[in-house]
Amino acid sequence: MKVAVRTLCEFAAREGDLDFRYTPAPSAEEGIAGHQAIQGKRGYGYKSEYSLTGECMGLEIYGRADVYNPHAGLLEEIKTHRGDLSRIRPHQRALHLAQLRAYGALLCRQEKRKSLK
Repeated sequence: MKVAVRTLCEFAAREGDLDFRYTPAPSAEEGIAGHQAIQGKRGYGYKSEYSLTGECMGLEIYGRADVYNPHAGLLEEIKTHRGDLSRIRPHQRALHLAQLRAYGALLCRQEKRKSLK
């Protein structure tokens, strides 16, 4: 069975509030523009939309890390937001952190790394 990192994390990292919407959510265009702006500011050696796959407990897990610098061992998961950052609910922050950790685990296995920043 195949599952995307985001889908897996939305299920596995669910906690707290029953209202799991990300509000105020940026539009798809705003999200893409935000990602491109940050990715464009990264220097030489950074890879954007880095494809990752791995298998765990019979699940084929896949996704794309937003920004990865293999030389620095740095992984970034970009999130765009409209408004005051304090309005991001704790359960939403937990989802974002779960995604970053899942991408990190996949990346360490795929690239045979011991750790990431």
